[in-house]
Order: sequence, then structure tokens, then C-alpha cells
Amino acid sequence: RWIRRSHSGIDNGQGQEVNPGARLAQTRRELSPARRIIAAARKRALRNSEYVLIHLGKVGQHEMPSFPALERFLEALYDRGKSNQYVFRLYRELPSPGVVHLSEWNRGQLLRRFAFPEDRRRAQARRFLALIDDMFNANLPIPPEMWTSAIYFSAHISQVVRKQDVAYSIGLWRRMERVTGIGSDAATFAILFNMAVKAGQFTVADRLMEEMSKRGIELTRQTKISTIFYYGVKGDVEGILKAYDEFVSSGEIVDTTVLNCLLSALLRAGEDDLAADIYTQMMERFKELKASPAKAARASQFFPSLAPEYGNYREKTKRLNQLYSKVAELRKVDPEQHRRLQEAVPAVPDTRTFQILLSHCAYKTGDLNAFESYVQDMKEVYQNPPQALVYLLLFQGFARHGQVGKGWTPQRLLDTWNRFRRVLLDSRVRLAKLVEARLGKKHHGNRWEKMQRSTPDIMLSPVVDDIYTPLAMTRSRTGNPGKDAVPNPVGDRDEMQEAEERSEKTQWEDTLAD
Repeated sequence: RWIRRSHSGIDNGQGQEVNPGARLAQTRRELSPARRIIAAARKRALRNSEYVLIHLGKVGQHEMPSFPALERFLEALYDRGKSNQYVFRLYRELPSPGVVHLSEWNRGQLLRRFAFPEDRRRAQARRFLALIDDMFNANLPIPPEMWTSAIYFSAHISQVVRKQDVAYSIGLWRRMERVTGIGSDAATFAILFNMAVKAGQFTVADRLMEEMSKRGIELTRQTKISTIFYYGVKGDVEGILKAYDEFVSSGEIVDTTVLNCLLSALLRAGEDDLAADIYTQMMERFKELKASPAKAARASQFFPSLAPEYGNYREKTKRLNQLYSKVAELRKVDPEQHRRLQEAVPAVPDTRTFQILLSHCAYKTGDLNAFESYVQDMKEVYQNPPQALVYLLLFQGFARHGQVGKGWTPQRLLDTWNRFRRVLLDSRVRLAKLVEARLGKKHHGNRWEKMQRSTPDIMLSPVVDDIYTPLAMTRSRTGNPGKDAVPNPVGDRDEMQEAEERSEKTQWEDTLAD
């Protein structure tokens, strides 16, 4: 009211007319302390939002009943330090269905927290789908993006996408459209198509493509990439190359994600030589960028993730795909600028590239020489190679090709296991020293140091360039080496030493279990 009076030209009470502009400036100066107080109060409310929601018991103008179980749940819901498992356990303590006891704001926060977890394990998928079922049974509105997330999580209930998972997703999709009346967008069809391809349900995938064409929905970048993989699962090499040519001609940017999909599709179709040529070109591109700091600096913003944590990998790949999707039409408007952008995008190997190639060697071909070659390339690309990925696939290769494939011998298996134990020991000791240096607290890594000193010398032999180290052969039961001899990493010992080693082995197994 004060500001409106000043604009109307009313006097100041002493018979003198006040300039509206000066009066407005004076009003702002007088109100600035109040604004600062309000801003500070808002920040405190955001930091302590759970306090506001619990103790005031209202969001907007809708009050919700409060009881001890609900208060504990809301306090954990807004605490990012609590795990989703703990929050869901508190949610299950509410009278079923628990969503009816929450305000609209709290329901939205609950769904968003479980729709975008830090790790996408199968347990997270089951929890989110349980929340969606509670929302549907309580006749509460579900936002369209939450329906899309539910369809996505339905493919992650099991370790691999199965036929029944696709059927469950189709059921969710029909429930969304026919019961709630929410229409599907391109993202929904992309998820359904990708699931049908991974499950080998090619008829369902073809029908989904027909439905998209009937509704006039254009293919997204992700759907075009999935089409390349679709022909790879079918083993159609011509279809793979055709889908890739259509992807390029549509103006899409070819990055590492696209080449990874092309690699996987060609390997599934049996075109190992063509896949090897593509990988060679990717490595040559990496060496060019490595030799030119100026080019590497310009391309650094488009570099794929080299982190072994797949949560970080998915997040960075998602942001890059969103960026590339916006420039697909640039080729029609400015072809020269589009060409420059394509040249700036570095199609170099990343975490997924090496996982595809190493998995192909470990599961299918059993080519140990190619496996070692890829590991050497990984050491060149990575500053800190993901050793867990390498050892896991090595053990899988021994399980599949042991004593059958060339090079997968018991000697090398024992040496790989010993070196893996060495990595665990060294990693644990480094972590203990780091914690002690930063926090000044003793860490239980000292028992790892003791065990490292008590471990046989051959287990802690210096690391060489090769993955494996040859081991000595033990004597046969007759005392002479024979063809029935088996590798022994400790050699001949007396009975007392053997008893000590058995004790150390038990200590190692207990520590590894911990």
C-alpha cells in the first residue's frame, strides 16, 4: 500500500508532494533488512526442510495427520545420509498403503528419491515398483515421468531382461494409457523397444516400431542406437550397416556410445574383423589427441567417462546424449558447423569399450593373447586402470576355457589368483595409511600388513609387464617330477611350516570374508 500511494503522488503528511521515484527508492531501502531476514529464513527452511514438514505438519495449505511412525519416516526421507533401504523399511511401518498418509509434496519427494537412486540395483527397482503399485491402488495421480521410470525399472527386476519382464512392462504401459489416460511419448517407446530387443522379443519390437510410425512419433537418438543393436542381436550384418548409415545421414553425432553399440552388434553377428578395424580407428584417434595437447584441450568437454563406476558413466553419457540430440537438425541448417562439431567429438575408447572387448574374449573366443593386448591398451588410456573389471573377466575366462582354450592353464590361474590377492592387500594397506594420515586414527589395516609379511614370497613377487608369472612345478608323489605334477606356489615345506601356512590360509579366508 505504501508503494501504491507513492506512485499516486500523495503528499508526505506535511503538505509536500513526494516524487514517486524517490519514494519508491526510499521504500526499497527501508524494506531491504526485511528482505534479507526473509531470504535467510528461506535458506534455513530449505536446510531443515524435514523440520518444517514434520513439526509444522503442513505443505502448502493442506495439513496431514502426524504420528510417531510418520515422523520417523519423514525425517529419514529428507536425510540424504540415509539409505533407500532404510527409508523404505520405515515406509513399510506406515499403515498400508503408506502413500495415503503423505501430503502431495511428500509423495512427490518420495517418488523422485526412489526413481533416481545412486545405484540401479534390482532391489531399487522392486522398491520403486512397490511404490507405484501403492499409488495406483490408492487411486492417487501418478506423473507421466514416474510411469516412464516404472516401465524402465520393470526391466531391472532380474539380472537379465526376460520375456516375462517385457510382458510386465507392456502391462504397465497399457495401464498408463488405458486406465489413467496418459499418452506415451518417444522416451516411453524407446525404453520398451530396448527391452524387447534385449529379451529377444523381435516381434514385439517390430510392433512397437509400427505403433510409433502410426502415431507419428519420431525416433529419438537412443531409439536409433537401439536399432543398430537390434540387428546385431538378430545377426543381420547388412541390417547393422544400414541402420548405422541411416543414423549418420539423419544428422546425428557419432560419438563413443554409438561406436560401442556398433562394436557390440558386430561382435554378436560374428563380424570380429570389422569390429577390430573399428576399435583400431578408435585407438588411433586417441593417440592423435594424446599427441596434440591443443586438440585434446578442445575435445576434453566431449570426452566420455573413463571412470570404472558405472553410475558416473551413465550420468555423463546421459548428459552428452541430451546435448547431441539438440544438434541433430544442425546439418540441414549449417552443414559446415555440423561437420566441425563432429570432428570435435572424440570417438575414443572408454570404460564400456574395453568391457565389450574383454567380455568377448573371456566368454566367447577364449583368445588370451587378444585379452592381454586389450589390457595393455587399457593401461595406455587409463591413468588408473579398473583392475576389478580385468580380474573378474579373467576368472570368467578361466571358468569357461580352463584346460581347453590355449593359454588358460592351471599355472596361470594360480598366479592370477595370487596377484589378485596382492592387489587386495596393497589396496587395503594404502587405504589404512590414508585414513591414518588424514584423520589421525588407527585403522585395522595393520593386520593386512602382518599378513602381507607372512604371505609366501612367491605370492608377493614383483609385478612384471606380463599378466602372468611362470610357477615352479612340484615333485610327484614318488619324489621326481612327473606328468601328474601340479603347480605349488609354496614348494616343499616341513610339517611345522605347513601347519603355519594352513593357519595363515584360514586367517586370509576370514579376512577376505570380512
